[in-house]
Parts: sequence; C-alpha cells; structure tokens
Amino acid sequence: MDLFSIRTVVLDSGERFSLLVESSPLGVPHATVTRYVLAALRPRGLKASTLRTRVGALGRGLEFCQARGIDLDARIAKVDFLVYEELTGLADLCRRRRDGDGVITPQYAKVRFQTFVNFVLWSSGPIIARINDDQRRTQAHAARELFIKQAEALAPRDDGPGAEPPYERLGMTPEQRDLFLKVITPGSDLNPFIPALQYRNYVMLKTVYDYGLRAGELLGLKTRHIDFSKRPATITIMRSHHDKEDPRQEQPVQKTSGRELELSCEMRDILDEWIMKHRADRTKFPKARTHPFLFVNKFGDPLSLRGLRKLLEDLRRRYPVFEGLCAHIFRHDWNDRWEDKRAEEGWDFAEATRDQCYAMGWKMNSTMPERYSRRAIRKLANAKVLKLQERAVKGDD
Repeated sequence: MDLFSIRTVVLDSGERFSLLVESSPLGVPHATVTRYVLAALRPRGLKASTLRTRVGALGRGLEFCQARGIDLDARIAKVDFLVYEELTGLADLCRRRRDGDGVITPQYAKVRFQTFVNFVLWSSGPIIARINDDQRRTQAHAARELFIKQAEALAPRDDGPGAEPPYERLGMTPEQRDLFLKVITPGSDLNPFIPALQYRNYVMLKTVYDYGLRAGELLGLKTRHIDFSKRPATITIMRSHHDKEDPRQEQPVQKTSGRELELSCEMRDILDEWIMKHRADRTKFPKARTHPFLFVNKFGDPLSLRGLRKLLEDLRRRYPVFEGLCAHIFRHDWNDRWEDKRAEEGWDFAEATRDQCYAMGWKMNSTMPERYSRRAIRKLANAKVLKLQERAVKGDD
C-alpha cells in the first residue's frame, strides 16, 4: 500500500497546487514537503502538472526511506546523508514504474531521483548554517559534498554510450491520415464512437488535426475564442494558466504563445454547427450552459485531459494501425505536412519557418521547427543520400 498520495487543491487565484498527503482517513499533508514545494519549487513557475510530478517523486523517496527503516529527519538533524548503497537502491526504485510493471524512461527516472536528492540537500541547509563549531561545520560540508558526488555518480542516466537512442516521435503516414479522416466522420460505418458523441469527437479531432494544437490548447478553447464576425472567421489560442473559470482540478494549459489563426470555410461551418446546434442542445449536454469551454463531456462539463486520452484509446483499440497515437502526434503530423508543402511549392525557407513558428506559437528564433519536422527532414535527407549514391555509381562506370 502506498504511504502517500497527491491531492490537488484549487486556490482562490485559480492556481492548482499539489499536496503530498498521508494515505489515511485524515489525509494530513506532509509538512516538510509542503514547505519545500512552497519555498523551492513553486517560485520557479513550474506548470501544475510538472509540480505534481515533483511532489510524486518526493513521496516515492519518502516511501523508500520508510521501507528501509531510514529516519530521514534524524539523519538530516545529524547531517548524516544517505550512503552509497542507499542511493543505489533509491536510483533503482526511481527507474521502476509505480505499479512495479516495467521501467520508466531514463529522463523521468533522473527527474525523480534528482528531485529527492535536492529535497534532502534543501532540508540540510538550515541545519548546517546553525552549526557553531568550526570543526563540526567543516565535517558537515564534507559529508554534503560527498553525498552530492555519489548522487551524481549513481543518478539514472539519460545519455552516454549505454543509453537508449532518443525516441523519435513522428506524425502519421499518408495511409494513416486517410483512414483517420474517414473513421472520424459522423455517421460513417467506420466510426468507432457512440452516435451521441460522434459530432463532438469529429470537431475536436478535426480542429487538432488542422491546426496542430496541443491537448491543453484544444481543451482550453472557449466559445468566445471563435470569432465568426470576421472574414475569414478566426480561432484564438490564449495562455490561461490559473484560469478562475476552469473548474477542472487538472487544468489543461498552454505552453506556447497565444496566436490568432484563420478558419477555412469548412472549419467555420463545422465549428458553427457544433456551437449552435450540438453544444447548445440542453438535452444532450445539460451543463454546457454553466461554463464557456468549447469542448464538453457527455454531461456538458468541460472535457478533461483524461477524457481526451480515453477517446484516443478507444480509437486505437478499434484500429490497431493507430498504435501510439496520442494528442501530441497531431502536432508532429501538422509539421510533417507543413514541410511536405514547403518542399512541394518551393516556399522561401526563412519566411516559411517564420510563419511556422507563428502558427505553432513558438518564438521566432525557436529551434522547434527542426525538432517537430524530423520525418520530413529524414525523407529529404535520404533522398539526397540516394542521389549521392547514384552519382557515385555513375562515376564508377
């Protein structure tokens, strides 16, 4: 049984704050962890989801200490840090999934491990500062430095000769795109969703497909962000961290810059029908009138990130060809299509990159276009490699 769990509270400002609480009927927050989060993590402006991940890592480390009979408070009070063997065990635990089934990515394991190490160092800082005896203070600093060196040596690695090659997330293949657009069409025999939600799912998935939105951007859209009074109509993506209008505990947020994008006639009509005919139908979505969010669940509440993940799980289950499909794949796929169009029409590279950055909400000097267009870049690079090989063969002749 887990000794701790995470509770997310919504503050009056709209901020989502994660607490590490004891897994007991009272659910008392862990005092030291709460102070650490407030003093060391929250001021860094971390996303709510990132903060929650860090709090979970602290809980994992504390559970490790209790399982090993390590009184961490007593250790820190004596400036007695975790020893080499204990750090080895902690690193191994950080690599494992919480349910014990397999391992997590090296990057995530490293974050877990380093988060707890930083917590121990932060906790020891005030104690060392209060030591008056010069010899004891020198010994404490030496123990701290040894702890840091051993932790650096034993931390899970996300690079180096023994590391796995970086995972290259790509968009869909042309065949997958064709099938995707067919199966999400409302009324299609191929559509895997229940009839009552087919149009909602179609609008959501078509929007994320056409504009390459992040999941947080999609679920953060409000009806007022669609402006039908303009010609052409527009959709506005806005940053809305700590949104007081959002009742969801896990608030979908936007990492990128805000931007205004034009709607095609098709998308304008699709969104207009969704808002005016489907979302406005109180018999279908009775709670939709209580909030401004564009996409809702079957009750009319704002759709959650979990709800979007469940939708894509259903799609993958029905069509195994979409294995690995997640919300972020659409962002990569949009950039793949952009690169294909740039090559096809001979767009000016600098100008097209500038426009791509705006459409995606990236800074103008961002390196993200290269990261998100790896399939197209790989395709163009291999075409040049083949031409180079052909030229070499002709030269031999």
